[in-house]
Amino acid sequence: MLLRKGLLTPERIKLMKPWEHSGFNVNASVRIGADDATGRENLARYLIRAPFSMNKIRYDATAQSVIYKTKMVAGPNRTFEIFDPLDFRAVVSCHIPNRGEHLVRYCGYYSSVQRGRRRRQGREKQTAATAPVTRAGIALSLDGGASWTLLATLSGNLGEYAWDAPAVAEANAQCRLAVTLPDDRGGTIARDEGQGLFSIVPRPWEG
Repeated sequence: MLLRKGLLTPERIKLMKPWEHSGFNVNASVRIGADDATGRENLARYLIRAPFSMNKIRYDATAQSVIYKTKMVAGPNRTFEIFDPLDFRAVVSCHIPNRGEHLVRYCGYYSSVQRGRRRRQGREKQTAATAPVTRAGIALSLDGGASWTLLATLSGNLGEYAWDAPAVAEANAQCRLAVTLPDDRGGTIARDEGQGLFSIVPRPWEG
Protein backbone atom coordinates (compact mmCIF):
# COMPACT_ATOMS: atom_id res chain seq x y z
CA MET A 1 0.00 0.00 0.00
CA LEU A 2 2.74 2.46 0.89
CA LEU A 3 4.51 1.57 -2.35
CA ARG A 4 1.35 2.15 -4.40
CA LYS A 5 0.82 5.50 -2.70
CA GLY A 6 4.36 6.52 -3.52
CA LEU A 7 5.24 6.98 0.14
CA LEU A 8 8.07 4.40 0.09
CA THR A 9 10.50 3.42 -2.62
CA PRO A 10 11.21 -0.23 -3.57
CA GLU A 11 14.77 0.22 -2.30
CA ARG A 12 13.56 1.38 1.11
CA ILE A 13 11.12 -1.54 1.38
CA LYS A 14 13.86 -4.01 0.47
CA LEU A 15 16.04 -2.48 3.18
CA MET A 16 13.32 -2.73 5.85
CA LYS A 17 12.03 -6.24 5.12
CA PRO A 18 14.92 -8.07 6.88
CA TRP A 19 14.12 -6.22 10.12
CA GLU A 20 12.64 -8.40 12.84
CA HIS A 21 9.76 -5.94 13.24
CA SER A 22 9.58 -4.44 9.77
CA GLY A 23 5.98 -3.27 10.15
CA PHE A 24 4.90 -4.95 6.91
CA ASN A 25 3.19 -7.91 8.55
CA VAL A 26 -0.13 -6.12 9.00
CA ASN A 27 -3.64 -7.61 8.89
CA ALA A 28 -5.76 -5.11 6.98
CA SER A 29 -8.78 -7.38 6.48
CA VAL A 30 -10.87 -5.39 8.99
CA ARG A 31 -11.47 -1.80 7.94
CA ILE A 32 -13.29 1.14 9.50
CA GLY A 33 -15.22 3.41 7.18
CA ALA A 34 -14.99 7.17 7.27
CA ASP A 35 -18.59 7.42 8.53
CA ASP A 36 -18.32 4.58 11.07
CA ALA A 37 -18.29 6.59 14.29
CA THR A 38 -18.89 3.50 16.46
CA GLY A 39 -16.00 1.67 14.79
CA ARG A 40 -13.64 4.58 15.38
CA GLU A 41 -14.68 4.79 19.03
CA ASN A 42 -14.18 1.05 19.56
CA LEU A 43 -10.74 1.24 17.95
CA ALA A 44 -9.76 4.17 20.17
CA ARG A 45 -10.96 2.28 23.25
CA TYR A 46 -8.92 -0.75 22.18
CA LEU A 47 -5.75 1.31 21.74
CA ILE A 48 -5.92 2.83 25.22
CA ARG A 49 -7.56 -0.12 27.00
CA ALA A 50 -6.43 -1.00 30.50
CA PRO A 51 -4.01 -3.96 30.69
CA PHE A 52 -6.16 -5.66 33.34
CA SER A 53 -9.92 -5.94 33.85
CA MET A 54 -11.29 -5.77 37.39
CA ASN A 55 -14.11 -8.12 36.36
CA LYS A 56 -11.58 -10.87 35.56
CA ILE A 57 -9.65 -10.74 38.84
CA ARG A 58 -10.60 -13.08 41.71
CA TYR A 59 -8.77 -13.66 44.98
CA ASP A 60 -8.84 -17.14 46.49
CA ALA A 61 -8.41 -16.57 50.22
CA THR A 62 -8.08 -20.29 50.94
CA ALA A 63 -5.23 -20.81 48.50
CA GLN A 64 -3.95 -17.25 48.98
CA SER A 65 -3.65 -16.76 45.24
CA VAL A 66 -4.97 -14.41 42.56
CA ILE A 67 -6.84 -15.96 39.62
CA TYR A 68 -7.05 -13.93 36.43
CA LYS A 69 -9.46 -15.14 33.74
CA THR A 70 -8.51 -14.50 30.13
CA LYS A 71 -9.16 -15.83 26.63
CA MET A 72 -5.64 -17.14 26.13
CA VAL A 73 -2.63 -18.12 28.22
CA ALA A 74 0.80 -18.72 26.74
CA GLY A 75 1.81 -22.35 27.23
CA PRO A 76 -0.91 -24.33 29.05
CA ASN A 77 -4.27 -24.85 27.37
CA ARG A 78 -6.47 -22.96 29.81
CA THR A 79 -8.37 -19.68 30.11
CA PHE A 80 -6.96 -18.46 33.43
CA GLU A 81 -3.66 -17.74 35.13
CA ILE A 82 -2.82 -18.19 38.82
CA PHE A 83 -0.52 -15.72 40.60
CA ASP A 84 0.99 -15.38 43.99
CA PRO A 85 -0.42 -12.07 45.38
CA LEU A 86 3.02 -10.40 45.44
CA ASP A 87 3.80 -11.62 41.93
CA PHE A 88 0.47 -10.29 40.66
CA ARG A 89 1.14 -6.91 42.22
CA ALA A 90 4.54 -6.86 40.50
CA VAL A 91 2.94 -7.68 37.13
CA VAL A 92 0.37 -4.91 37.52
CA SER A 93 3.04 -2.42 38.61
CA CYS A 94 4.92 -2.98 35.35
CA HIS A 95 2.05 -1.24 33.53
CA ILE A 96 2.13 1.91 35.68
CA PRO A 97 3.87 4.64 33.65
CA ASN A 98 6.77 6.55 35.11
CA ARG A 99 6.29 10.16 36.10
CA GLY A 100 5.94 12.28 32.98
CA GLU A 101 5.70 9.25 30.68
CA HIS A 102 2.97 9.32 28.03
CA LEU A 103 1.08 6.17 27.07
CA VAL A 104 -0.89 7.76 24.24
CA ARG A 105 1.02 9.62 21.54
CA TYR A 106 -0.58 11.63 18.76
CA CYS A 107 1.30 11.49 15.45
CA GLY A 108 0.95 12.96 12.01
CA TYR A 109 -2.15 15.08 11.49
CA TYR A 110 -3.15 14.86 15.18
CA SER A 111 0.28 15.68 16.67
CA SER A 112 0.55 18.79 18.83
CA VAL A 113 3.03 20.29 16.35
CA GLN A 114 0.65 19.94 13.40
CA ARG A 115 -2.35 21.13 15.41
CA GLY A 116 -0.44 24.17 16.64
CA ARG A 117 0.65 24.96 13.09
CA ARG A 118 -2.92 24.78 11.79
CA ARG A 119 -4.15 26.89 14.68
CA ARG A 120 -1.60 29.61 13.95
CA GLN A 121 -2.66 29.55 10.31
CA GLY A 122 -6.31 29.86 11.33
CA ARG A 123 -7.24 26.48 9.87
CA GLU A 124 -8.31 24.88 13.13
CA LYS A 125 -10.61 26.42 15.71
CA GLN A 126 -10.04 25.87 19.39
CA THR A 127 -12.78 23.81 20.96
CA ALA A 128 -14.48 24.56 24.22
CA ALA A 129 -12.36 21.86 25.91
CA THR A 130 -9.19 23.93 25.33
CA ALA A 131 -10.61 26.96 27.14
CA PRO A 132 -9.51 27.46 30.76
CA VAL A 133 -11.86 25.97 33.34
CA THR A 134 -12.83 28.46 36.04
CA ARG A 135 -15.63 26.52 37.70
CA ALA A 136 -16.29 22.83 38.29
CA GLY A 137 -18.70 20.68 40.24
CA ILE A 138 -18.17 17.50 42.28
CA ALA A 139 -20.99 14.97 41.93
CA LEU A 140 -21.64 11.67 43.73
CA SER A 141 -23.57 8.64 42.53
CA LEU A 142 -24.75 5.89 44.89
CA ASP A 143 -26.14 3.65 42.15
CA GLY A 144 -23.18 3.12 39.83
CA GLY A 145 -23.79 6.27 37.78
CA ALA A 146 -27.54 6.00 37.10
CA SER A 147 -28.24 9.19 39.08
CA TRP A 148 -26.05 11.95 40.49
CA THR A 149 -26.10 14.38 43.41
CA LEU A 150 -24.08 17.59 43.25
CA LEU A 151 -21.82 17.82 46.33
CA ALA A 152 -20.21 21.20 45.68
CA THR A 153 -19.45 23.78 43.01
CA LEU A 154 -15.83 24.99 43.07
CA SER A 155 -14.37 28.19 41.63
CA GLY A 156 -10.76 28.60 40.60
CA ASN A 157 -8.07 25.92 40.51
CA LEU A 158 -8.08 24.39 44.00
CA GLY A 159 -6.01 21.36 43.01
CA GLU A 160 -7.82 19.16 45.54
CA TYR A 161 -11.14 18.95 47.38
CA ALA A 162 -11.93 17.22 50.67
CA TRP A 163 -15.50 15.98 51.16
CA ASP A 164 -17.42 14.03 53.79
CA ALA A 165 -19.05 10.79 52.65
CA PRO A 166 -22.79 10.65 53.38
CA ALA A 167 -24.03 8.46 56.20
CA VAL A 168 -25.42 5.10 55.04
CA ALA A 169 -27.37 2.42 56.89
CA GLU A 170 -25.52 -0.42 55.13
CA ALA A 171 -22.44 -0.83 52.96
CA ASN A 172 -22.82 0.49 49.41
CA ALA A 173 -20.31 -0.74 46.79
CA GLN A 174 -21.88 1.16 43.85
CA CYS A 175 -20.44 4.60 44.59
CA ARG A 176 -18.77 6.77 41.96
CA LEU A 177 -17.50 10.36 41.77
CA ALA A 178 -17.53 12.70 38.79
CA VAL A 179 -16.28 16.17 37.90
CA THR A 180 -18.83 18.30 36.04
CA LEU A 181 -18.54 21.53 34.06
CA PRO A 182 -21.68 23.58 34.77
CA ASP A 183 -23.05 26.28 32.50
CA ASP A 184 -24.56 29.61 33.54
CA ARG A 185 -28.11 28.26 33.44
CA GLY A 186 -27.61 25.47 35.96
CA GLY A 187 -27.10 22.76 33.37
CA THR A 188 -24.06 20.55 32.72
CA ILE A 189 -21.77 21.06 29.74
CA ALA A 190 -19.63 17.96 30.33
CA ARG A 191 -18.98 15.32 32.99
CA ASP A 192 -15.91 13.16 33.58
CA GLU A 193 -16.87 10.09 35.60
CA GLY A 194 -14.45 8.04 37.64
CA GLN A 195 -13.32 4.77 36.06
CA GLY A 196 -14.07 2.50 39.00
CA LEU A 197 -16.57 2.06 41.80
CA PHE A 198 -15.83 2.40 45.50
CA SER A 199 -17.62 1.57 48.74
CA ILE A 200 -19.12 3.66 51.53
CA VAL A 201 -19.65 1.78 54.78
CA PRO A 202 -21.65 2.76 57.89
CA ARG A 203 -19.78 4.79 60.45
CA PRO A 204 -19.04 2.64 63.55
CA TRP A 205 -20.07 5.35 65.98
CA GLU A 206 -23.47 5.68 64.30
CA GLY A 207 -24.32 1.97 64.38
